[in-house]
Amino acid sequence: MKSPSTDPPVDEWSALLAQAREGDSNALGEICERLRDYLLLMAAGDLGADLTPKLGASDIVQETMLEACRDFDAFRGTSEAEYRKWIRRLLDRNLIDAARGYRDAQRRQTSREVPLDQQGLRTGIVASDKSASSLFRRGESDEELLRAIGRLPPNQRQVIELRHRQGFSYAEIAAELGTTVVAARKAWSRAVAALAKELTNVDEF
Repeated sequence: MKSPSTDPPVDEWSALLAQAREGDSNALGEICERLRDYLLLMAAGDLGADLTPKLGASDIVQETMLEACRDFDAFRGTSEAEYRKWIRRLLDRNLIDAARGYRDAQRRQTSREVPLDQQGLRTGIVASDKSASSLFRRGESDEELLRAIGRLPPNQRQVIELRHRQGFSYAEIAAELGTTVVAARKAWSRAVAALAKELTNVDEF
């Protein structure tokens, strides 16, 4: 038996948004609360298992919700989908700021650079992403892998360095590259696809 949905009907969302726009603080608070679980899920996914306990996804979500209430006048939409998109952008910005602050603090504690070398390369990539792990089932050596990475464009090499050698979350990659979390995910996907192509080209010779 299908469980009943807890999401409000579309017309109820429109009504809540209209009431909030007219100054109803209760309606505005209810709108934010309805999306708390969604924001927590997004924050935990973008921070990753390593950063979530260090930065606190719930704290960042709470900050985002307060910001959404404070700046609600800047929202111009009339639907749930538009509001989700708007508050998601606020969350992304706060995640990026938090990740950048954490990494800056880490860098102040140590100036040691970690090069993209053979040590732990294969293990790090396989352990951290299933889409990348398939690249290593054919038995390429670490030397072949490094040569393939070296043939990638600089921006794709950087994404691989950040994601797998340094263990950055998508939020941290976004902070490092000065982009959004969504763009960081796409950049990683493109880098993996390009690396797979390089390894395939090697196999064809």
